[in-house]
Amino acid sequence: MSEFANLWQDTWVNINGEFVKGPEATVSVLDWSFVYGDGIFEGVRVAEGRMLKLDKHLDRFYRSAKRVRIGLADELTKAEMRELWLETARKNEMTDGYLRPIVTRGEGPIGISNNDRLEGPNVYVIPQLNRSGGLRELAAGRARLSAVRSPSPVVRDPRVKANHYIPNILAKIEIADTDASVPIRLDDAGYVTEAAGTNVFVVSGDTVLTPGEQRILSGTTRATLLEMLDAHDRLKGSVTDLTPYDLYTADECFVTGSITGVKSITHLNGDPIGTGEVGPVTEEINELLSNHLIGTGTPIE
Repeated sequence: MSEFANLWQDTWVNINGEFVKGPEATVSVLDWSFVYGDGIFEGVRVAEGRMLKLDKHLDRFYRSAKRVRIGLADELTKAEMRELWLETARKNEMTDGYLRPIVTRGEGPIGISNNDRLEGPNVYVIPQLNRSGGLRELAAGRARLSAVRSPSPVVRDPRVKANHYIPNILAKIEIADTDASVPIRLDDAGYVTEAAGTNVFVVSGDTVLTPGEQRILSGTTRATLLEMLDAHDRLKGSVTDLTPYDLYTADECFVTGSITGVKSITHLNGDPIGTGEVGPVTEEINELLSNHLIGTGTPIE
């Protein structure tokens, strides 16, 4: 039995307020998240016994639910949802890992015209306990430009953290047999959007640049870093359009995410970025950001 399977045996999952062990945690085949991908989610990091940016994740969770018109606020208040997340972490005695809260529209007849006949919403909180490495560790990897384009915000607003993750999954599968671990996606105009579940930054001198919110999921870690750069005595942040040229010619490149933290990108399509090694600005940002996230995290106990 794998390490994950062993851990899953003793993992407590919360389904609509009730705790069940992992192997008994099931979802109806009529749940619209299963049938249509009709739901929203968050990925909330737990590190050193603290839940990171808890209230920011809650805010985005409820904004996403409002945009897709799932009546989450009528089911649970933010305060109740907050306690549910913390209770799930406590029940699992989490120190490091993450939570995957999911809300679906509910279950009922198949057929999108039946959206008013569903019983729901359904609320799931799923912990993952087998994270390897701590948030403070700075990982490095290579990237490749993905052929899987990011859709226009007119088609699907990326600020909604929805269960439709096929483009990210395809982008990861696309590079599985290459030297890269990070796919970097573009929109139809050729501008850099994001990686598969992480936000992209490039370093040029003392300026740290990242794409604007209209084309990406505005990550909580990204927002925190931009706030920190505003107060930095030397480095400054800039939100702007980026093309692959800006990545190829950057001094450094890295991605950020709630689960990943900071990951240095040393090469793009086989070409070195800067020196081809982890850069000093990325190292500094990783230390500052991880210290801040953990130091301001919400204690689980």
